[in-house]
Amino acid sequence: MTALPHWISGLTEDGLTRHFGRIVAERGREYQREGRVGRLQVSGDLVMARVRGSGGQVYQSSAVRRDGGPLVATCTCPQRRDCKHAVAVLEQARAQGGDGGWQSALRPLLAGARPATGTLPTGGATGGEGGDEVALQLNETGFGLTLRPLKKGKRHAWVKADASWDDVRERPGTFAAGQREVLLGLIRARERSGYAYGYRPDGLPLDELPPDLWDLLGLAQDRGIPLLSGTDAHRKPLPPVAMPGRFEPTVLVRHAEDGLEVTPTVVGPDGVALAPPRSAFLGHPAHGLALRLDDRLLLGPLTTPLGDAEHDLFVRSGSISVPRAEAGLFTNAYLPELRRRFSVSVADDLGVPEPSPPTLICRVDVGRRHATVGWGWRYRIGERSYDLGLARAATDPPVRDEAAEARLVATLPHGPWSFETADGRADLRPAFLTGRALFGFIADVLPRLADTEGVEVVRNGDVPQYREAAEAPRIELAVTDAPTGDWFNLDVTVTIDGETVPFTELFTALAVGDDHLLLDSGTWFSLDHPELDQLRVVIEEARQLVDRDGDTLHLRPSRPACGRNWSPSVWSPSSRPSGTRPSRPCWTPTRCPRRRCRSGCRPSCAPTRRSATAGCGSCTRPGWAGSWPTRWAWARPCRPSGWPRRCTRRGS
Repeated sequence: MTALPHWISGLTEDGLTRHFGRIVAERGREYQREGRVGRLQVSGDLVMARVRGSGGQVYQSSAVRRDGGPLVATCTCPQRRDCKHAVAVLEQARAQGGDGGWQSALRPLLAGARPATGTLPTGGATGGEGGDEVALQLNETGFGLTLRPLKKGKRHAWVKADASWDDVRERPGTFAAGQREVLLGLIRARERSGYAYGYRPDGLPLDELPPDLWDLLGLAQDRGIPLLSGTDAHRKPLPPVAMPGRFEPTVLVRHAEDGLEVTPTVVGPDGVALAPPRSAFLGHPAHGLALRLDDRLLLGPLTTPLGDAEHDLFVRSGSISVPRAEAGLFTNAYLPELRRRFSVSVADDLGVPEPSPPTLICRVDVGRRHATVGWGWRYRIGERSYDLGLARAATDPPVRDEAAEARLVATLPHGPWSFETADGRADLRPAFLTGRALFGFIADVLPRLADTEGVEVVRNGDVPQYREAAEAPRIELAVTDAPTGDWFNLDVTVTIDGETVPFTELFTALAVGDDHLLLDSGTWFSLDHPELDQLRVVIEEARQLVDRDGDTLHLRPSRPACGRNWSPSVWSPSSRPSGTRPSRPCWTPTRCPRRRCRSGCRPSCAPTRRSATAGCGSCTRPGWAGSWPTRWAWARPCRPSGWPRRCTRRGS
């Protein structure tokens, strides 16, 4: 874990709320609980991380405090400083160990496993026949206690000569067979503990031996191998060695001035609580104790070998202070685990508040035409509540009831915010809603969530009211002459439930293939109507669009390929969409649109209710099918066969 700056431990929720403001602080804490904060990076007094915003944008946020000065929080978001992203980073830092205390020390116990004890090497002879008798001597060096073999000399005194651990390994006939087997078991136990072969020939460190040590020492006593005291690092004699029995790891829970005090300790075989120093524990993790007490060197195993997390608790932590506001969390979440692992002595008047069932928090951030839906869990124990994310995090307090969470999620309506896990279980996820999903969520799902027991809806922003239009859209067209040039103007007006639909938004939605359109008033309607389908065809045909002025289309004449017949218009009387009406039955040119015609056209050449090939081939407009133009893009047809090249006189 990254070493955090020391000033992180001084941060509190109240302090962050005062600095950033209540609303910003709450939003930042929600971001942290939702897992939006990336990996923390530390440089001196600076802590920084990347934070994912509500719109998916990632920002770099940092905070620093130097020499007790003010807290400076900056970010790459538009707010630039003192924003919710900085709060999320600081809350993440506090959760990863900056809180300075009791949860960091006890949390590893919840996932730690107890170590397995080794097997006892038994078998072989039980006496000292066939060689010299041996003993084990305990000496203290500057690095802890060591164990070395001795043998009886010719004068029946214990001597070191020819009694090293190398002699035990290499000279089998020198020592009694049954006693030598115990010594070889100690050598093999050290090898099993993961240490290399290279040990001092005159000393086997007790701290490097696994829990098998105590079974081997018991077997040594059974086979007549005495345990003798030697000298300390200053060549002074050690007190006599005694093995009174097992030591029991015990946790004391007592009232303190500002909460609870949790003290790991060890109770001796006589029932007296001891306060052993760190150096008295043997093994990594600890499995025994070697303690000087009352002119004796007490040596014995623990009733249960410790795991890595338990070793840190008993060897390194010391007394742990639990704030009064979090005493309920300790008694409900951590105390049961401590009782399962150790003997726990609790004060008689210690109250244990009952935790409440989980509450699902639905956070809805509403925008103009979108909404972001986030989820979380809230647990309350006594007067304190704990907000957690959807997924379990390493820094979560152990209060989750996953079975109750699953039952509550199964009752929620389905949508983009839900999915099914691999094992068939319903689960939730954040969702960004637009369009029909947004309309359905606001109109139907959100009221149901607010009425569901165990669900709390938190809204950020005003929730709009969306309404689906009851009537079909009505389209009105108006065709007018342009003031200059060979143009005409087509005005399109679409209304729905008496409300005018903006031309640009409608045509854009039709062009990109949207299935609905939302108006500023909150009214929305489906674009799956026959009238609007015809408009889609018109948009495809309007490829000669050269300009747009408000709600008016300017269309340029075009010349079709020679010999093509004019296709029936989508606006002809037979195909004109229902709900539309023309504002002008036909169009009559006021002058010849082709300047090359010297004498102009006869009035009879005007294209009123004529076929596509009627009229002057050199200058007439296209013919008409009924009273509606045959195409959006007005064009001159090719000259019919047998007609003169151009008009030479009036009446021709």
